[in-house]
Amino acid sequence: MKSGLMSGTYFVSKGEILAWVNSFLELETPLTKVEQLADGWHYCQILDAIFPGKVPLGRVEFNVTQEYQRIQNLKVVQACLLRCGIEQNVDVEKVAKARPLDNLELAQFFKAVYDTYSTSVDLSAYDAVGRRAGKAQAAPSAALLPAKSANPTSRRSKTDLSSAPASRQPARANPAAARVGPTTRERELTSEVQTLSVERRFYLDKLRRIEMIIQGLEDVGAVPDGPQLMGDIKTILYEEFDPQQQYVVD
Repeated sequence: MKSGLMSGTYFVSKGEILAWVNSFLELETPLTKVEQLADGWHYCQILDAIFPGKVPLGRVEFNVTQEYQRIQNLKVVQACLLRCGIEQNVDVEKVAKARPLDNLELAQFFKAVYDTYSTSVDLSAYDAVGRRAGKAQAAPSAALLPAKSANPTSRRSKTDLSSAPASRQPARANPAAARVGPTTRERELTSEVQTLSVERRFYLDKLRRIEMIIQGLEDVGAVPDGPQLMGDIKTILYEEFDPQQQYVVD
């Protein structure tokens, strides 16, 4: 399943973002502003839920009071994204300044990642509070969990199984074969997230170019030529997405 930006993923409101983070991470003190996500540790926990064992939570500062702590956490976020094969640049300096737009854009991206992976990974059992306190172990991804067996012998204790005749013991599955499906699905999900990242830059590039046109007129105090201005904006709006183009947003 491919989810493009125009499906609404990158138009998620601040209120929806905050409600999602507050609920999923079970925050004792709920967030009230998207800029509070600049602390970075919320993103670390979201990645910890989706990619168990990939985030060094021991290096994450959950009680952020200084900007350098934000920067430290956001660098952990960037490193984990790269480790998980997700090509998304985190502008650490800008996000750490708690600028609303930069933080909203990053939060929307993480919501897209969460929505994409939650289609195949059960994230409802994630113990957010326990993980913050260092008391809960990272749970394996649901995509990697073996299916429950309908065989009644699966409910027997280890002692019962060990005492059963060798001829009646079920053959062990090949671990390598069991990993083929999930690994393939994870690669598909990573590809989808990378596509979302490119499309995000495409639409943000449109907004920034329109902003530059308007800013240029304001800087020189020029009276805009209505038809010409509308023509320039329409040209930008109706440009088609080129997957081979490198869209860079400052």
